[in-house]
Amino acid sequence: MVSNSSYKKSLAESLPGAIIREAAWDEPGPTRLRKLAVEELCMRYETDSIGEDPDPEKLHKQLVISLVNQSVNIDIACVALMDATGEYPDFSGAVLEVKRVFVHPDYRGLGLSRHLMEQVSAEAHTHAHKNGLEDLQLILETGTKQPEAMSLYALLGYVQIKNYGEWQDDPLSRCFELPLQLQAPGQPA
Repeated sequence: MVSNSSYKKSLAESLPGAIIREAAWDEPGPTRLRKLAVEELCMRYETDSIGEDPDPEKLHKQLVISLVNQSVNIDIACVALMDATGEYPDFSGAVLEVKRVFVHPDYRGLGLSRHLMEQVSAEAHTHAHKNGLEDLQLILETGTKQPEAMSLYALLGYVQIKNYGEWQDDPLSRCFELPLQLQAPGQPA
């Protein structure tokens, strides 16, 4: 869970030398982080598999927090934003789905997932503005054995919604949506 003291810090205050950057799906750093995420989820849920990796063809943007300083240059956190428009019958219009939010265990407790999720929200707004969208749904799925994730999403304004897609009948899944306040095209901000 994000502490109140780390919630208000900028990324530079949270971790000096850290930057958020866009990364290709197949870059080694984010690929390694996604693999660690899957391993951790399999342990938490006591299963051999958590399903397939998201389809890289549907990747809208992958964001990574990289620690860059004189002694190190490593990727320590990641999130993918997938274009899920038309993927789920429960949603109409434009849909972006948050996938694979993960912070390396050595860097947890610094508010890095919050920084990534705030950047995801900003990216969703930019995507809507660039494409003249009046409505965009930003959704995600997490699970009951990830209470820290559910707490973060609630803190950031996500609201729990009916489970969708492959998680529709999964009692361990929880689905969320961030109500986006979008400006209609041509309206002043």
